Amino acid sequence: YCHNNTTPSGPSSHAAATRHPSIPSSHAAAARHPSIMSKVAPAGDMLDEAERLTAAPSVHYDYAIVVPKVSPAYLKELKERVEHAGFVTEEFDALSGQYEVSVLKLGAPQQRLMEFAFAQGVPGRLDPAKLQAAAAALDPPLAFNERPADEHGWSLGSLTEKLALFPLFDYIYAVVRPAKIDMFTAFVDTTRHKVILRMLCASSKLPGAARGAGLDARAMDRVEPAPLLPYKADKSGDGPRISTLILLHDHDKRDALHKEWLGNYKIILKPWEQPINHIRVYLGEQMGFYFLFVSTWATSYLINGIIGLVLYALMKLVPPFNGHGAIHQVPNALHAGLVIIMCSITLQKFKRQQEVCNKRWGANQWADAKPRVRPAFEGLPMTSVVHGKVELDFPDWWRRGRQTVAWSII
Repeated sequence: YCHNNTTPSGPSSHAAATRHPSIPSSHAAAARHPSIMSKVAPAGDMLDEAERLTAAPSVHYDYAIVVPKVSPAYLKELKERVEHAGFVTEEFDALSGQYEVSVLKLGAPQQRLMEFAFAQGVPGRLDPAKLQAAAAALDPPLAFNERPADEHGWSLGSLTEKLALFPLFDYIYAVVRPAKIDMFTAFVDTTRHKVILRMLCASSKLPGAARGAGLDARAMDRVEPAPLLPYKADKSGDGPRISTLILLHDHDKRDALHKEWLGNYKIILKPWEQPINHIRVYLGEQMGFYFLFVSTWATSYLINGIIGLVLYALMKLVPPFNGHGAIHQVPNALHAGLVIIMCSITLQKFKRQQEVCNKRWGANQWADAKPRVRPAFEGLPMTSVVHGKVELDFPDWWRRGRQTVAWSII
């Protein structure tokens, strides 16, 4: 029963869908501008294409609550709570006998989703084409095309393209506003799942659009798969008050990811061409960062592995390295030094790619505020060359002086 059906059915579902009409997606404009891509993206990745796969105007059934069939009163209570929070529901039964369960599918209409996102301060990605058009309509216009007095200078827009930086109006996130919903791109799957999970867990006593269903998602994992636990009603006729909250698969998108990722032998043999953004859209940011690390590590160590094979052959076949004594360990020592160097390079490369994905996915906007690692540090506000944010750092001359002193001591 883990299937995402995007067509609401049943009287209650139709009524809820009527109360919360969907807002048209803004992906049509994004589709008309396929060239708006970041030049710093890993090779073979298509974020906009992955996002386009998630755009659909109808209600998505993303989650489901599974309750034993012998607990209809508890199911009714849960249904009332989620519908009060604004969800569309659809109910059906699965399995049979003592293991029979009732499945309550949950979907959030687009308008209700955006209202809750605004009330909770959820970040959304601004449509780059519409943001650029809005900036150009200002008085004076904001287009970043002005050049400095020097005739050989570059405008900020031209410099961005020349240095292969992020496009000026792309990958910009702001708190979702229902009144300006046409300025935002549609939520990708993983973002929609996070917003819906917040709706399920938010208190039902919150005012207005911020209200949720008041469920405890961590405690809702008690309905065991058959035949591990039969469900029986007690003497009063009431079944156990247990349930499980599950995330539903979308078979079409899952099959598309499988075909692009595991069904393509060319990608399997090329770790640097893994569909990281498509993985993130379907499986979430955590899995996206995990496979980004695996891809970066495997790619970097292809060179290390080839050199290691050459050194191993040298130890076995070429005299005097294939003999005994200290000279026999020379290839091992060389390979150990190579591993240390490659580890440092790989980690630095992954940090940069991680920051690129942080920027593109808006992960930093979702993260909770954390205390600074070094509260006593004093520096100058500077733009980071890694992720482009303003942060406290050393001036270049101060850093060079420290490095000179450190290398002199070493």
